[in-house]
Amino acid sequence: MNPTPTPRIHLIAVLYNHAPWIEVCLEAARVQTLPPWQITVIDNCSSDDGADIVARRFPEVRIIRSPRNLGFSGGCNRGVQAARGADYLVMINPDAILALDALERLHAAFTARSDMGILGCKLLEPDVETIQHVGVRIAGNGFTSNVGQGEIDRGQYKGVREATAVSGAVMAARADVWCELGGFDETFWPAYFEETDLCLRARRAGWGVGVACDAVATHFRASAERWQDRRFLENYFASRGRFLCKHYRGKDWLAKYLPAELRWMCGSGSNGMRAMALRALWQAHKLPAAATR
Repeated sequence: MNPTPTPRIHLIAVLYNHAPWIEVCLEAARVQTLPPWQITVIDNCSSDDGADIVARRFPEVRIIRSPRNLGFSGGCNRGVQAARGADYLVMINPDAILALDALERLHAAFTARSDMGILGCKLLEPDVETIQHVGVRIAGNGFTSNVGQGEIDRGQYKGVREATAVSGAVMAARADVWCELGGFDETFWPAYFEETDLCLRARRAGWGVGVACDAVATHFRASAERWQDRRFLENYFASRGRFLCKHYRGKDWLAKYLPAELRWMCGSGSNGMRAMALRALWQAHKLPAAATR
C-alpha cells in the first residue's frame, strides 16, 4: 500500500520594510510539524535589510527582489508564479508567527472539507490569549471588522468556521482554486481589500471560505491601521472604493451602502475623513470597469 504523499505547501511572504519581523516568522515556518515544501519571499523594494537577513539565515528560501513596490497583491501573485507544482498556497505577513502545527492543521481542514477553497487561521494578539480574528464581517458600506476580536480565547471557536472572508495575514488556498480565480486583483494597490475581494470571488465561484480554528497564528500587526495617518486613510479609502465599485450593483448602493455610510458619517470620523472617503469613492467610480476575474 502506497503511503499518502506529503502535501506540497508553498509559503509566500511579502516583505516591505519588515526586517525586525521576518526572521522569527520564517523560523516558525521552518520548524512546522508539516514543513512547507517551498518558501518564497518577495522583497517589494524595501529600504531595510530584510531580504539580506533572509539570504543569510535561510539559504533554502527563494528570494525575489522586485525593483519596485508591487503592493501586497502583486507581491503575492509574483510569489505564486514561482510555485509550480504546489498543492496549497499559504500567504503570510512577515509579522505573523505560526503555531508549531498550524500548517498541519490547515491541511487537515482542507482534507476534511473538500468544499473549502480558501481558509484562514485563528489569529491571536501578541498576548497569545486575546482573539484578533476568526473571520471577517463586511458592513454595507464595505468596512470590514474581525469576528471574535477582543474575546479571550477559551476554545469557543472550533473546527472549520465558515466566513464571508478571512484575513490575509495568514490565508491558505488550494492552488487550483487560486489559479481558477486568477489570484489577487492587483488594482488593490498598495494594499487593503484584496483578500476580501478574493474571498467573495471564491464564494461566487462555488467554493467555501472559512477559518480553520485549530490552526493558530499570532499576528503582531507591525503595519497596523493608523486612523490618524493620512497616507493610510487615502490608501484604505481608495481600495474600499474599488471594492464597492467592483462588487456592488444598482440596488446595493441604495439598500446596503447608503444606510451604512450615513450611519458611519453621523457617528464616526472627522469631516476631513468623510470628505476623503467620498472623494476616493468618486475616483474609483470613474476608473474602468473592475476586472471580473
